[in-house]
Amino acid sequence: MNNGKPPKKTRNNKPNSDYLCMAPFVHMYVHPDGNVGSCCQVGGNLGSLKDNTLKELWNCEENKDMRLKMINGEKVSACNTCYKHESNGLLSLRNHINNRFERMKDVVSETERDGRLKFNYKYFDIRFSNLCNFRCRTCNHSLSSSFFKEAKLLEEMYGNKHVDGLGLIGTSGENKIIHPAKTPENLWGQLEEIIPDVDTFYFAGGEPILMEEHYKIIKMLEEHKKFDVTLSYSSNFSKLKYKDYNFLDVWPKFRNVQIAVSLDAMGKQAEYIRKGQNWAKTEENLSAFREKCPDHDLELTPTMSLMSAYHLSDLHKYVVDKGYFKADKLYIIPLHWPHVHQAQVIPPKLKEKIKDKYKEHCKFLAGSGEPKALSIFNSSIEHMFSEDLYEKHFPTFLNHTKMVDVLRDEYFFEVFPEYKDYE
Repeated sequence: MNNGKPPKKTRNNKPNSDYLCMAPFVHMYVHPDGNVGSCCQVGGNLGSLKDNTLKELWNCEENKDMRLKMINGEKVSACNTCYKHESNGLLSLRNHINNRFERMKDVVSETERDGRLKFNYKYFDIRFSNLCNFRCRTCNHSLSSSFFKEAKLLEEMYGNKHVDGLGLIGTSGENKIIHPAKTPENLWGQLEEIIPDVDTFYFAGGEPILMEEHYKIIKMLEEHKKFDVTLSYSSNFSKLKYKDYNFLDVWPKFRNVQIAVSLDAMGKQAEYIRKGQNWAKTEENLSAFREKCPDHDLELTPTMSLMSAYHLSDLHKYVVDKGYFKADKLYIIPLHWPHVHQAQVIPPKLKEKIKDKYKEHCKFLAGSGEPKALSIFNSSIEHMFSEDLYEKHFPTFLNHTKMVDVLRDEYFFEVFPEYKDYE
């Protein structure tokens, strides 16, 4: 019995750093379909904005339990992807979030004994919709409105059956553009209360530069001269303007702007993997950013997949030589879904060729004194060889790719001649 006193804090308990992640102490992720998770890696483990508000979900049972397990040094099953990345020597999302919010670590000690914590939404990661102008081969309608028509066609081609591990197939409802809350206005009403206290805004999508809500937030921050926040993006970098805003004129006003650019290859391979990309326009935008935002950095964030793996070292060297990116501004994201696109599905002989390419690139990186990038490529080799999924998934990959090629009037083996021996 506590005689009406509030629960005691965990202030005297030293959190175990082995499994601690700052995410559930400063952050909640909102997917375009409304599902709310501890982070984007976990997904929708906390509930939905269709049923609850952000404040209500902040101290839901799942979130309280996660905080307590982390404080007590216990593994959290929902975090297995990060644990796996770290065991393979890769940087995990947990690493990134902990590095970013190390300065706020004291908030962990404010957690009550039942896991409850004062609403402390410092890391903003709300995907306002699935609005996007690309149809990337490994994506789907829930994250790109451009898939709507194609997703329906693929569903019909597969006999209206859900085929696990392929992606692309099926739509998230009957609307081309989906929103996380019951209405956009309902979501915006919750955000107006949160925005003044946010430390870091992370904008992703869909494609955030196309979204009205992103525009309104940046305009609000500019009007209130709140330039001391961090603006962080995951963007395909195809558009840098919206309405009356050229963001190249606005971003220099902010203390810290970090843009993770989603590029997987160059030229025709880039345009095949991320349908809608114009490689020449991408280079034009990268060059313009370097000219107008010299104090801000771009990070190259390719997705390592069956299609992109062969080209990643060439891409990295090219964009570094061109001056678009610093060599150590690199975060290779290993693809885990759709399953048939994983790098572990690559034919064994081709894996060896990719390893040789990465090793050669590592010689260049070693000579230029870039240990972080060198480590990332070595870890990517380990990831690629961590499993052999060629026989399990490669035939399915080929069949599915041919179906998408028919819809797009494309031909995989022409764009990726390294796979010609497996046609």
